[in-house]
Amino acid sequence: MTLTEREKWLFVLTVMKTSKRASNLPMKLKQEICEFIRKRIAPNISYDEWLKMEYDLRDEKADVMTLLMQGMSVALGEGDKLPQEAREMFDESEFAKLDNAAREMNLRDEADGLLKELDKMSENSKMETIKQKILEYLREKDDENKS
Repeated sequence: MTLTEREKWLFVLTVMKTSKRASNLPMKLKQEICEFIRKRIAPNISYDEWLKMEYDLRDEKADVMTLLMQGMSVALGEGDKLPQEAREMFDESEFAKLDNAAREMNLRDEADGLLKELDKMSENSKMETIKQKILEYLREKDDENKS
């Protein structure tokens, strides 16, 4: 399967947004590097298309982060508060898989990094609730290990 120019360019934009190396570059240099790459792998993508893709990626990221928070809520025992729209997207067995995956993973090893990432996100009551659930779960695990 060969990627289209648009797909390749979306991948480049994603890499440039998520790469630690790229994020440390000055904005002007990053734009010039993107232009250099675009001319070689996606020459038919115009600046207007490029800009639209940037906006689309920003919007998609917001949607994905919302679903991530909803999924974490389900995994951490708040499934009854999941919006109906999200419930219609998945069947109950998928919720069970999500719950089991969250409970089976070694959350202790991942908790510090996860909590740091949550701290970077905008603060709201839902985010605070998720952080509290993670801390509560860790305390439960600690208590189980002491027994």
